[in-house]
Amino acid sequence: MPVTNLTRCSMHKAPSTIPGIKHSLLCLITVLILGLAGFAPQVIAQDAYNGEVAPHGLNYDQSYEYFPQDRGWLYNEELRSSLNDTFTGAWFRLEYLDWDIRKPKDTVMSETIPGITKPQKFFPGQDLATNTPINNIRTPNFDDLGLMNNQGIRGTFGLPLGDGDFEASVYYLQKNNQLVSYPEVFRQNIPNTLVPTHAIGIGVLINGNPQVDNPFNDPSAVTFNTDFNYRYETFYMGAEASYLHAPNNAGPGLQIRPLFGLRYLQLDESFAAHGVNVFQTVDPNDPNNLTTRNAFWESAVDNNILGPQIGFQSEFVTQYFTLGIKPKAALGFNRINYQVKSSQFIRNTDPQTFDEDQRNQVSPILDLSAYGKIPITEHIHFFCSYQTMWVGRVSRPSDTIRYNVQTVNGVFTPDLQVRQELTDMFIQGITAGFECHF
Repeated sequence: MPVTNLTRCSMHKAPSTIPGIKHSLLCLITVLILGLAGFAPQVIAQDAYNGEVAPHGLNYDQSYEYFPQDRGWLYNEELRSSLNDTFTGAWFRLEYLDWDIRKPKDTVMSETIPGITKPQKFFPGQDLATNTPINNIRTPNFDDLGLMNNQGIRGTFGLPLGDGDFEASVYYLQKNNQLVSYPEVFRQNIPNTLVPTHAIGIGVLINGNPQVDNPFNDPSAVTFNTDFNYRYETFYMGAEASYLHAPNNAGPGLQIRPLFGLRYLQLDESFAAHGVNVFQTVDPNDPNNLTTRNAFWESAVDNNILGPQIGFQSEFVTQYFTLGIKPKAALGFNRINYQVKSSQFIRNTDPQTFDEDQRNQVSPILDLSAYGKIPITEHIHFFCSYQTMWVGRVSRPSDTIRYNVQTVNGVFTPDLQVRQELTDMFIQGITAGFECHF
């Protein structure tokens, strides 16, 4: 806190005693007034004349500095000492993340199509609604995705606590938004042709059951002969809080520290598909009348995992560098939320559909990081690492949609539903940043 008022009284030897006494009284009166007003004197310099005593006991060249009686919490010596003791040895690390999320397994955007073993390759079929034959149909495939180089940030704080250290971190990956389209399919169609030869097709269930293989007819699918694309979004973040026991060896060399704590992981993914189909409307007044259908559907899944974790940290410490590994295992409670919706899936008159569900699941997590640290100064270290993580028994939107249609009086009606499917996923990548020690 800055000095509120400063009065300096300097006394010098005088040939007459009376002026000296007056000067001394003036200083005493000033001190008393300031003391009554809430200021206290603090001697900051004296003994300029080898301890000679002036009249009435004042030292020569004695100086006073006045502070308020309440000088703020930072002037509390006990509090400042406690804070210094608490944060001595604390550290903070900030890292840039470049991680890859493994794309969904070789999953097609379709139900099983009878008689077709590889629907991602062209096969002859027909449109479900119009029975229009199409020589070359293929299904979209999530293998066309590339969820690489997801950028993010992680902050980690460490604090000495008892016989070990408390460590907490929060990390976040920027939302990955990728568009996949199939222009090569539609380029093969002859322009202005009423019956295109190439299309994207989605196999469906009929009243919840797979289609029956009919050797006299080509398989049916919901087709799109003009355009098709889908957008896949991934959002990933997490947090950890752990207690690391004191190392077996406090000096240089190999140090091993067991740890335990809590871990939270949030994985939100979704995909939204859009298909365009142009077909001829049977109209005796206008045989060339064309109708366009814009179909939309979406599947979204939120995984929220919270649970305890254990592991250990092993470091080889020298004055020039530190190398370490940190394996961890967690078993978390996973609350999974599902949503599926569609519009104009079969015809342009189809209503919107919506379905949602929830599920509780136990999901294991295995995490391994290998890292190195190089001291730049006494308080700043460069840090880099490679980390890989496996998360089991999670749901992803590519697997959690049932392409079902109902038949009402011989008319197909869309009824897309949630499918509670479980899978696993891998996340791996590199980090780099700086670690500051207090």
